[in-house]
Amino acid sequence: MKMGKVCLALVLLSGFAGLAKAEPVWSVGGGLGVTLPVGGSAFRNAADPSLMGGLWVRNHSYLKPLGIEAGHDLLNFSHVSTTGHYTGLGALWNFAIESSLRPTLLVGFGVGNADDLSRFAGKIRLGLEKSLFSGFDLGIFLNYHLFAGRENAPVIRVLSPMLGLTYNFSDSAAAASKKTRPQPEAAIAEAPMAEKDSDG
Repeated sequence: MKMGKVCLALVLLSGFAGLAKAEPVWSVGGGLGVTLPVGGSAFRNAADPSLMGGLWVRNHSYLKPLGIEAGHDLLNFSHVSTTGHYTGLGALWNFAIESSLRPTLLVGFGVGNADDLSRFAGKIRLGLEKSLFSGFDLGIFLNYHLFAGRENAPVIRVLSPMLGLTYNFSDSAAAASKKTRPQPEAAIAEAPMAEKDSDG
């Protein structure tokens, strides 16, 4: 548990260090996917995948690769009639930040409840996000959730492929201001006309 707290502190410090050097961008998003319990998990004998959903809030900047994300995931295990919850905070890395197609990596820690027991939980998410229009990003993600063992309860590990959509507030505001801003070419074109009128 102490090692987990140390890792969480390092992750958050690295994210805040990135935010301190650039103007942040606020974003909200959500996604839907499926839960796939993996080897070593208490639910590894699941016959069929189940649905999962996630919501997140981000504070980051496209000028720097590091950001912070808070989120909540709901994982349904219909084959064992239980639902898992993960609520956590993590550091988000954006790679190829100047491109419209960006690989991302999230490492987070928090609390979870997978079988009526509160557990320490961790999350790793690999993603590929594509900028669309008006501040929207479409993403394909692969989540890995780990719910630590407690009170003789086994560890639960889950893979969750997910499709998500993120809305970036600052991006849309910047696009709107760019449309209303006067174009320098128009001002230059009007200058010769003004000179001709004064000569006449």
